[in-house]
Amino acid sequence: MNAYEKFLAKKIKNKNTYILTAENLLAIRNIKKENINDVGICEQNLIGVAAGIAKNNGHCYVHALSNFLISRAYEFLKIDLDYNNCNCVLVGSMGGIQSTFNGPTHQSIDEMSILENFTTFEIFFPISIEEMVKTLEKFKFRKTLYIRYNPKELINTFTNKNNITNSFLQTYGDHLIVSNGILGNHILGLIQNNKNLIKKFSFFNFSYFKKSGFEVIAKKIFKFKKILVIEDHLENGSIFSRLNQLILKKKLKNKLKGINLGKNYFHTDRDLDDIYKNLGITPKKLMKIKL
Repeated sequence: MNAYEKFLAKKIKNKNTYILTAENLLAIRNIKKENINDVGICEQNLIGVAAGIAKNNGHCYVHALSNFLISRAYEFLKIDLDYNNCNCVLVGSMGGIQSTFNGPTHQSIDEMSILENFTTFEIFFPISIEEMVKTLEKFKFRKTLYIRYNPKELINTFTNKNNITNSFLQTYGDHLIVSNGILGNHILGLIQNNKNLIKKFSFFNFSYFKKSGFEVIAKKIFKFKKILVIEDHLENGSIFSRLNQLILKKKLKNKLKGINLGKNYFHTDRDLDDIYKNLGITPKKLMKIKL
């Protein structure tokens, strides 16, 4: 069992806790089948069931592929969960670049722009499975939390991996890289294993999105004059676009650059290393970036 599965195994001892899925076990492979409620390939029904349980004070951990969980069931998320303030944890697997060779039908790189108008939703792109579990241990089901599931652990870091949570800042150089999720995990590893990158870049983990808290976190980011945002999300609704709006609104002098999937949305690659290279996330290309 990984850290998330161990967390769930403890939680389901409470009869008020339910594990739901739409025939997807990527995040819960080692949970006993008798402890999983599977609705089949029908994400709309999945959300309806979760809303009913939440309405009766139950706690649901809901699993599906990210694209189907968010896009296919959009109307049910809006009406059943958001409008009725029925709160649960939504765990989307293979979000962002993780789908690799599956192509656009299985890619989910626009969750923030899709969910940003919901009033009872918060969004979480953990940099590691440890950050995911640490956050869930404190979650009180006062909102619905969408998580882009990240099975990776943090390795080769100079700091205790349990200390890396949202707004985590590792200070090195005077240029700041802002990222999260599987990309952030990779970038932090690159910086900490390359002397030239350490001299140039600091790293900021922006993983948890609350409407009320965005500007507070942005103030921490804007302490750096040169900022590079790297994310596996379309530009619309992304961290980059939101920071850029604040810079324009407040007439700030920070220099901001974004690297995101952009036109690569419909492009498939063999593996994650190919995607990193195509996005320019290599030590050599990062060193050449000028802000």
